[in-house]
Amino acid sequence: MSLFCLVHGAFQATWCWDLLIPYLEAQGHKTVAMDLPIENASATLSQFADTVIQALPKTDDDIVLVGHSMAGTIIPLVAEAVKVR
Repeated sequence: MSLFCLVHGAFQATWCWDLLIPYLEAQGHKTVAMDLPIENASATLSQFADTVIQALPKTDDDIVLVGHSMAGTIIPLVAEAVKVR
């Protein structure tokens, strides 16, 4: 099964995945979601990407990266650093 890395958009947090996580896990998948430092007005997209990368386990090789809204600007940076699909 896959590990779904769920990255929220602006003005959100991990709560936006509360309905999706149980569904994915019931299908046998693993999930990881993290809170981005959106309250830090000086945080850069690279810092957001680093937050995502740090939340990923180093042992998974089947990571599905999912981004919502503003996360669409972050997940390409993550995909450059980590093997994802």
